[in-house]
Amino acid sequence: MTRRGDAAVRTGASLGVVAGVVLTVVAAAAGWGGADAPPPPERPVADPAAAEALVAAWERSLTSRWVVRARVERRRGDEVLVDAERTTVQAPPDRLVREAGTVEGRLDGREVGCAPDPDDVPRCRAGAAVPPHPRAVAEQVDALRSAVDDPDGDGALYAVRARGDCFSLVQQRAYRRPPFGERARFCFDAATGAPVLQETWRGDTVDRARAVEVREVRPADLEL
Repeated sequence: MTRRGDAAVRTGASLGVVAGVVLTVVAAAAGWGGADAPPPPERPVADPAAAEALVAAWERSLTSRWVVRARVERRRGDEVLVDAERTTVQAPPDRLVREAGTVEGRLDGREVGCAPDPDDVPRCRAGAAVPPHPRAVAEQVDALRSAVDDPDGDGALYAVRARGDCFSLVQQRAYRRPPFGERARFCFDAATGAPVLQETWRGDTVDRARAVEVREVRPADLEL
């Protein structure tokens, strides 16, 4: 397996959708044009400028400050498999993700997590030290670039197209477990850089995280 392929797998594992996952103000949602429907089939055509713009937007999303409250869902055809709300707080180097009564992330240089105990009382823990934030960002950006870049001329894993602050990805060569499925779409908030739409299609299953609120970070947002 090529090194590029290995890096593409790391992209999915690290970023999730942003593989969780991971990456829209309510008033702007209507302007994205059919976020509930898959993008129309496109002939994969590599656009190096769009690929570089995606990498830059992704890096900005990892280094800027924002709070995104998003609706997260998974659908298979007409069946809803997951429907939840997720709030992500990012104030580099700190980042917390709240979903379904749990909290996970990094705070003060350490892994942190909170979850309810059997009596439904929240319990929090501090885990191992995490890598320096700049290094973690560089690893994720390099992994994404390996999936959309074509330095050797033999075809990137994904062809990228851009429309404003949104990017569509189409798989263009065979790969057993593509990190962003066969197709994906990512949109970013122009003001903050926050990910406001993340969609991946794998067969007849779509994973979607769509923001319903984007705002500035408040001190209380980083309290466990």
